[in-house]
Amino acid sequence: MEKIETRNNLYKLLPGTINQGNNWMNNPNYKMSHLIQRLTKPFQMKIADHVIKDNPFSFGGGLKNGGLTEEGMVLIRDIFGFDYMGSAEFEWGAVPQALKKIIENAEKLIDFEVDVDVNVHRWEKDKKAKLNVKMYVLCPKEMETYVKELLKVMGKDIHSLSWQEVPWYDSCFDSSSSSRVEGWLELDNGFFFFKDKEMFDKTKALFKGVK
Repeated sequence: MEKIETRNNLYKLLPGTINQGNNWMNNPNYKMSHLIQRLTKPFQMKIADHVIKDNPFSFGGGLKNGGLTEEGMVLIRDIFGFDYMGSAEFEWGAVPQALKKIIENAEKLIDFEVDVDVNVHRWEKDKKAKLNVKMYVLCPKEMETYVKELLKVMGKDIHSLSWQEVPWYDSCFDSSSSSRVEGWLELDNGFFFFKDKEMFDKTKALFKGVK
């Protein structure tokens, strides 16, 4: 019941959601977050004298670079890379569609920092710890309240929401884990959030510079 209530409360924060009688109706342009692409540090690999610019395995058997063009990859490959998610939903154009949505909303984008409590399972010691971490967000203004609550909910219990693939939001803060995740691209509504400030600053400069 607690998880259902958590989801319902988050749903009500989607822009344009209104109460009609006993039913909450949302704007069809906004959805509950379900697809979140994990982001890593830029990919680097050299075999003999050949430099591989992009991880050939990031999008499994789907489109090359998830459907992003070479022109698009030139803009972002030195900022972040894409973690392999393991589901076809990420591999056939969802990433460029989300980036297109962010570009279309460039004039509405805001950036901010937010402190979030995150319950981390420390696998090395097999116990949980609560950390207060700083997150960096780039999103449309109308999504601000929703995003702040989303990060809060994810920090409290990552499994309280429904994911196509787990974002590894909690485990990436565990110093004993092998997680390479430094940021996230939410695909359903189109926004970024990061634990890495340098990656955030470069992403902000790129997308807020769109004219």
